[in-house]
Amino acid sequence: MSLEYSISAEVARILSMSWDIQEGQSVPLTDSIALAGGAKRFEAAVMYADLSQSSKLSTDFSQRTAAKVIRAFLYCMCRLIKEMQGEITSFDGDRVMGIFIGNAKNTNAATCALKMNYVLQRVIQPKLSQHFQSLRNEGFLISHCVGIDTSQVLVVRAGQRGANDLVWIGRAPKERTIIHHLFQRMYSHA
Repeated sequence: MSLEYSISAEVARILSMSWDIQEGQSVPLTDSIALAGGAKRFEAAVMYADLSQSSKLSTDFSQRTAAKVIRAFLYCMCRLIKEMQGEITSFDGDRVMGIFIGNAKNTNAATCALKMNYVLQRVIQPKLSQHFQSLRNEGFLISHCVGIDTSQVLVVRAGQRGANDLVWIGRAPKERTIIHHLFQRMYSHA
């Protein structure tokens, strides 16, 4: 069987597959959704926290410095998401996605964003300036962007056996694209 025939047959199977959509009250784990036609739907506040100037950080400073800065940033953002009853659902380089559900989802997400800003300014930046002379010498200041939106979300599992993950579908998960473009415009003029 040729690769093209095999891929064509799988695409046809996927497109004709019926979906078993379950209404959810919790953030699903990858294994809790069937790869073939499984889905969960629920209302969620979706948050993205992005580190700004990570390209500059990665090109103008040592890889070890960049790695330590990104790790410190992501650790703090993840800790705050969990602290505010959110669930961490994915990473994309220097960006983390958190999901908040329940009656206080919007309040928890907004409070989390405020705490992220506080921790960035009062904890991370002073520690980085104290620890890295190279960042001090260049006047590099860490900053970030947080986007939050609430909508109904459909979660499906995509990929293939052994290499798959959850895919988040809806307005709120796609706000990342808008936030990312806004974020790029903000810092391209800096």
